[in-house]
Amino acid sequence: MALAKTYMYAHNLMQAGHFEFQTADVADGPRNAEIWTSSVWFNQINPVYRQCIGQIFVGTGRTKAEARDMAAYTALCAIGAIPRS
Repeated sequence: MALAKTYMYAHNLMQAGHFEFQTADVADGPRNAEIWTSSVWFNQINPVYRQCIGQIFVGTGRTKAEARDMAAYTALCAIGAIPRS
């Protein structure tokens, strides 16, 4: 799976009822060279993956979308929804 579509994939899984998650995004640095940090965490998830409740998965990137994709990738790898590459 392309990393650029990971957040969208996570959102689609949420819409299908597999889990619920939230995100938080923060930009740091000068406006012409911002670094974004995004955090993803699960609110509700299949009981098989309950060890992931309360964990915060973080990603960084030059754009908000890149940071969200990285955070979603880390979270989805943790529950085995996608293979770690």
